[in-house]
Amino acid sequence: MDELEAHAVVVRADALNLLGRYDEALRLVSPILADNSTHLPSGVAAAVSLLHLRRDDEAVTLLSRLAGAHPNSPDAVRLLSLAAVRRGDSAAAVAHAARAVELAPAALDVHLQYSVALAAAQRRADAVASARLALEIDPDSAAAHLAMADALLLGDLTEHPGDLALAEQHIRQILAADPNHAPAHNALGRVSSAKGEIFAAISSISRAVAADPRQDVLVANVVALLARIILMTYFGFCALWWIDLGAVIGGEDGKPVLVGVAVAVIAAVVAPWLRLRRVTPLGVPHLLRDFRRRDPAWVAWAGVAAAAGALLAVLPLTSIEVTRVLFAVAGGLLAFVLVAFGLRVKAARRHARSSHTIGP
Repeated sequence: MDELEAHAVVVRADALNLLGRYDEALRLVSPILADNSTHLPSGVAAAVSLLHLRRDDEAVTLLSRLAGAHPNSPDAVRLLSLAAVRRGDSAAAVAHAARAVELAPAALDVHLQYSVALAAAQRRADAVASARLALEIDPDSAAAHLAMADALLLGDLTEHPGDLALAEQHIRQILAADPNHAPAHNALGRVSSAKGEIFAAISSISRAVAADPRQDVLVANVVALLARIILMTYFGFCALWWIDLGAVIGGEDGKPVLVGVAVAVIAAVVAPWLRLRRVTPLGVPHLLRDFRRRDPAWVAWAGVAAAAGALLAVLPLTSIEVTRVLFAVAGGLLAFVLVAFGLRVKAARRHARSSHTIGP
């Protein structure tokens, strides 16, 4: 295959990558790499496919070979930086991205990757500066505005109170030009989450999932937000259990309190469900299916909490002797859930993947 034919193949592979058809793109360029393992354009296209297919080790091997054969090309080191971010090696990510900037200081994509790498290293000021350079190169670039928003959302936002609003401005500029921009909706959800507006966050990230269901991080963020709603409901159950305590001790005289608590338990479950129906374009059953598929441990945790809530709801219907037994069981379940939740949060924080993710 001559260079002209190879170029045509790579153009087709690049188009397939943009469409998300990564397996096809990889198959298309593989014969070129079989003949010439350091062919740069086909190697870069193959690496992009491999990274999207989560075949990171193969991508790194290929990119390292390309970087060695083409030391003055920024593409291989830029993608090596991306792979390092995925692996959690922020030092390598920054080093590779800095090298890409040296090789192509006027290229938008290298400054974008440098900002991403610096953000992964929690170097907030440097990440903002790199995103600002990207915006100077192309003020209309959605990726540059998104990089700036991601950098501004790093760290303790109480130390930078104006940056949350500034990040939102950059995100809304993207959405004004492209209302279906999935990463921008995801970023807007992170802004809402940082403000404590959980249902607004779910609305934004649900729109992101609807626009691009291939992005696993979007589903993960919806699941994290649903978990927060379940957690708030759980703490509500705990408060209601303590309110019931005096009523259970008081015997029959406490029945009106038990009835009031039962009504509150039902409201604590129904109200979030109704609000979710209003804010998400995906539909609540779809969200719950993703929740069950993505994190069955949270589903089990939520099930135990729901069982405790159900016991509190039926207490007014039972005799005082049975009420005391069910009340004790509900307390035990709530205590178990609290311990399980603590262990779950520790695990989730250990495995947090990127600045694009909403934490527990």
